[in-house]
Amino acid sequence: MRIKVIGAGVIGLFCARSLQQDGHEVIVSDRGNIGTDKCSLGNSGIIVPSHFVPLAAPGMVSTGLKLLGDRKSPFRIKPTLDPALARWCLLFSKSCTRGHVDTTARVLCDLHLASKQLYLDFAAESGYSFGLQSRGLHLVCETQQRFEEEVEVCEMGQKLGLSVSVSRGGMELNGVEIMAHGSVHYADDCHLDPGRLLDCLFQDLQARGVEFEWGAESRFEGADGYVLACGAMSGQVGKSLGLDIPVQPGKGLSYTVEPPQSPDAPMIFCEARVAVTPMGRGVRFGGTMELGEWSFSVDHLRLQGMVESVGRCIPAYSQMNRGPVWAGLRPCSPDGLPYIGPTSRPNLWVATGHGMMGVSLAPVTGQLIAAAVRGEPVDTSLLPERFAKRGHGTIKQS
Repeated sequence: MRIKVIGAGVIGLFCARSLQQDGHEVIVSDRGNIGTDKCSLGNSGIIVPSHFVPLAAPGMVSTGLKLLGDRKSPFRIKPTLDPALARWCLLFSKSCTRGHVDTTARVLCDLHLASKQLYLDFAAESGYSFGLQSRGLHLVCETQQRFEEEVEVCEMGQKLGLSVSVSRGGMELNGVEIMAHGSVHYADDCHLDPGRLLDCLFQDLQARGVEFEWGAESRFEGADGYVLACGAMSGQVGKSLGLDIPVQPGKGLSYTVEPPQSPDAPMIFCEARVAVTPMGRGVRFGGTMELGEWSFSVDHLRLQGMVESVGRCIPAYSQMNRGPVWAGLRPCSPDGLPYIGPTSRPNLWVATGHGMMGVSLAPVTGQLIAAAVRGEPVDTSLLPERFAKRGHGTIKQS
């Protein structure tokens, strides 16, 4: 079958790879240019089995409302009359239940663990070097309350079979002092360099004979089947095809510094929701979640909140000059689970809605899409049209 993948981000590229391995003739189509305009480029690059609790979790609505009044907070919802955003927020609030967490934790954990193994296999089999290192992830808590919350979550992680340990007080990573009330270490997590990963994927796919269309609009023609994997735009493109796939952009920011000494493992500053990842000679800091924001402009007050949190937790970095600021739009689903699988439109599959976990879940997403194309079932919690409105079902192929 000739299959066109719409979107050349990390999700689309891994879908293309898995489909080509299954014997399909694959073409990747993207409206941008090679090596640019990809949300994956500014990602923190952490593979996170630790992130088994979805974004839609108990307490998130009240937490979000509290943060709205703080201009330096990591969270913002753009004031708008957009009915799509209003519906997304309603679906999100309905998903923020303990039952939702209990039913999805195993799904997310298994997906991340599978992706980690696929990354290890890809590095070993291809010989490509993209900075993959298995050193776990430290969740750094500045306050006792947040530390106690993370300890409670880590007990859930241990029940899922993850290797988790708890430490009180600050710590030192490769000579870098980290100030904290306590921390939780997830040993199963790992990290990589997203930019190098994308370069390796392009080389690999070109060597496999995968075609690329650059500067192309999302056209569903010239192929036998299609995979919709164009990130935050997937919801709008899907709507033009008659599909109901709620996706909202969640803008994130990141910047990179080159300190004299770098930590040798990634961290997340829990209160500020800032991810810290060593990448080569540099350290990348990423954070913020601005929902409903379609522009790539930088909110400098929220950026300042990130910078201040870095200074509190790593005093040695408090006076460092930061590099250029990157902004990207993450594709967010209202229940915190990705959209992966077939649709009511024949020969159209969807791979989007990964939120902040696109890099982490990309390899397993590719495998699930290839399996779906073969006709194998996909976990119903991941199906793209799980929020479809009544009477919005069967779509005739054009």
